Amino acid sequence: MAIYYIDGPLNVLHEYTYTSKGGWVLGYLHTLNIKLDPTSSITAAHNCDGSYKHIHVFYQGRCHDLLHKELIK
Repeated sequence: MAIYYIDGPLNVLHEYTYTSKGGWVLGYLHTLNIKLDPTSSITAAHNCDGSYKHIHVFYQGRCHDLLHKELIK
């Protein structure tokens, strides 16, 4: 299970993941320092088969990038 959110005044994309051993922990996205456009929203989806091996995170980048980017975890 994972939660994705936009954090702070720099609009950085973050992730919390749930592990059976450690509970909720910061995911690896914070190390990527992905900065979003101030008007961006985000959404995430997993494979139709219910597998969490590939989670797709969609967002709008900075610098007036009109294309949505896709991050595959």
